[in-house]
Amino acid sequence: MDLVRLLRKLVACPTDREAYGLQLWVADLLSDLGFDVSLHEVTPGKPALYGVRGDGELLLCSHIDTVPPLDHPDPFRLRQEGGRLVGRGALDAKGQVAAILRAVELTRAPCQVLVTADEENDAFGSERTPLTARAAVVLEPTRFELAIAQAGYVEAEIAVPGTSGHGVFPDRLENAILGALGALKELGRLPVAAATHPLIPGSWVNPGRIEGGVGPLMVPWECRVELDVGVLPPRTAADAIAELSAWAESRGLGFKVLDQSDPFELNPEEPVVKKLRDAAGAVLGRPPAVTGYRAWTDAENLNRRGIPAVIFGAGDLVHAHSGYEWVGLGELEKLSEILARLVADW
Repeated sequence: MDLVRLLRKLVACPTDREAYGLQLWVADLLSDLGFDVSLHEVTPGKPALYGVRGDGELLLCSHIDTVPPLDHPDPFRLRQEGGRLVGRGALDAKGQVAAILRAVELTRAPCQVLVTADEENDAFGSERTPLTARAAVVLEPTRFELAIAQAGYVEAEIAVPGTSGHGVFPDRLENAILGALGALKELGRLPVAAATHPLIPGSWVNPGRIEGGVGPLMVPWECRVELDVGVLPPRTAADAIAELSAWAESRGLGFKVLDQSDPFELNPEEPVVKKLRDAAGAVLGRPPAVTGYRAWTDAENLNRRGIPAVIFGAGDLVHAHSGYEWVGLGELEKLSEILARLVADW
């Protein structure tokens, strides 16, 4: 299989809303490579694809869904700019899927493949698809670093009260928007936001949506902020929620949890960690750095199901979800070789 042709086909099919047709196409490719393939529609229109070849117990997992086009100027046409492959999903994570498909063609050794189609939203594919795997590699952009820990998160809404009145008297009234800005600065100094971990470079607070007021001639009487707060091991999401809730109550703020996920940290002595490190070292000419991952991945669901899962892949996550999403062709070629070595060795 040619990686560019594979990725061109994958990128050309929008998968932010549904992915059934593209999953059927991938299923045909895997069937031709000796996999027993099944589709599991745990999310309507976004079935998870599960393939098993022989008695392989190692699972290669990634996702075929993407975020919407957003500000991407030409999202569904793969462009090749020098060594860069540009398009929505080229990095996150259709490029990783293309590398899996190339890898399982390079070696016919037994293994398993799971391609989810709802990772960016519900993420039920890796949670509910019946699996027999004993270990897994979740393919996401890690710059060829081997992530054995993953941050959790709490998505929450805080409601900051104010007092309404004429906009020429902000000095005499409580402006809820200014109050929200002050609350965010204070929140950033809480222990949960200042936490550190040896493998994950610090926690974070990201206000992703803010809403308040009706116009410049009125002092806003309420401001709502939706935010994402990172949670680093050994803390849990419940620990973070308790801390955030107590802080909000002490400030007279409304507080509502929108979503949550626990962090995890894998034992570095797990066979999948050692074997992937060896395979990557053979291709890259150096052992990969062992690190942690800030973003949520299907590895959280797999580890919770008792399947030790590491996170590894080509490209830099900072370019994901952007208007210029890209991955290096040379990186995908190396990733394919690494995965093929791993599968053959397993």
